[in-house]
Amino acid sequence: MKKIKVIKKKLRNLIDEYTMPMIDFLVQRTRNLNNDITNLEWEYKKIERKMERIEYALKRVYQILILFGVAYVLILLCIVFLQLQV
Repeated sequence: MKKIKVIKKKLRNLIDEYTMPMIDFLVQRTRNLNNDITNLEWEYKKIERKMERIEYALKRVYQILILFGVAYVLILLCIVFLQLQV
């Protein structure tokens, strides 16, 4: 009976000796991965905001280009009508 208790104790010690460091390592690795995921989410949000700003700026540039195009066509039409009257 005493041998069984000694064997059990040795087994527990072996399990503690070999599995606890591995469990600690896995817990730490999981924390690191969670931190990495959080950081990546923040970076994604920052990039998404920058893309929205760029998209807005491109829309404004497109609107300005359209206005310049319309103004150019109107100026050409005015020149044509002025030449027709002369």
